[in-house]
Amino acid sequence: MMKKDRFQYLLQRYFSGEITETEHSELDELLKESSNVRIFRSYSRLNRRIAKWGYEGSTAEKKDKLVHDILKERKHQPKVFTIPAFIKYAAILIVLLGIGVVMFNRSSQADIQKTGKTTGITLHVSDTLVKSLGRDTHGTIGTLEGLQIDQAGDTIRYITTGEVRGAGHSEIEVPNGKTAVLVLSDDTRITLNSGTWLRFPRHIAATSTRDVYLRGEAFFEVSRDTSRPFIVHADDVGVRVLGTRFNVNNYESGTVVHTVLVEGKVALYNTSETYDEKHAELMHPGTLTEFHKSGKHIGTRTVDTDLFTAWTGGALIFEKTDFSTIVHSLERKFDMHIENHNDRLGKEVFTAKFHEEPIRKILESFRQSYPFEYTVDGNTIIIK
Repeated sequence: MMKKDRFQYLLQRYFSGEITETEHSELDELLKESSNVRIFRSYSRLNRRIAKWGYEGSTAEKKDKLVHDILKERKHQPKVFTIPAFIKYAAILIVLLGIGVVMFNRSSQADIQKTGKTTGITLHVSDTLVKSLGRDTHGTIGTLEGLQIDQAGDTIRYITTGEVRGAGHSEIEVPNGKTAVLVLSDDTRITLNSGTWLRFPRHIAATSTRDVYLRGEAFFEVSRDTSRPFIVHADDVGVRVLGTRFNVNNYESGTVVHTVLVEGKVALYNTSETYDEKHAELMHPGTLTEFHKSGKHIGTRTVDTDLFTAWTGGALIFEKTDFSTIVHSLERKFDMHIENHNDRLGKEVFTAKFHEEPIRKILESFRQSYPFEYTVDGNTIIIK
């Protein structure tokens, strides 16, 4: 098999969630080539867009509709593309559809307790080094100037091994249905929830402030360093700390950034403005502060922090939560698409706690409080 064909085959295996550890290693070797890294990133972006859409009908119809929607969407984007760029984009789309994107081939899966395989965790160490991570890996998975990256199951650790010229940044993407733990080079521990992206400095010692950028949800246990404030950027909201434990929820589906402080003290502010402690919103342990993503403070209240951090232990806790919001949590937790056509149910408020229960049992629990019907079509649940 030619090298190019082998690379496409491994991409197919990776994005279908069927890649083996041996194939993981082979893919990692191929991703040392910058041209392959660019292709991988394009596949990854497109695969995420595909996963956001649900399509009915045959596989061919789904593919045609997908192509139509993407091209239609591009007509409304205020961007100018050169002909080569468009050809490249279209070629990637055709290859993805040609190899059979996993979500289009899951309709025969009857048992919804098996939530469907998904894209693995992706670590963009640098512009030229991308790692696809499997949960069974243990040991060193990469090295860079002055840096060693180790993995032990779902935990990835950055270790400084020598002097570095600059900080540089890495990115990690955790898909729906998975979680991960990231330990930075200063021993700050970050637990990443399903459907989360984080950008962070590779070498903390080379920075004056420890800035990370979050889309999704993460629980932070920040190593104390009075000389280097730790700042979480969530859209236009900044969470500034020295050393503490807190949770930030900034999923794209919402309009509000929720910050829950477990221990220590943090200050929230609008990142479009220069930080001023006098005008920042100071938080104390046991409180929840809400900011609109534009950076406007909404309010602060006392809460039971366990309700907002239970996900780090695999639990789902809902307290007076409307079902529409619960649906988003279930989609991320189980990597499934849920269509709720019951408007009244969507507005119903529930209080519930789940841990390792499969999604079928969770839905049956809600049905006991509010009767409804649902059907399963592959990796999609339709509530009537």
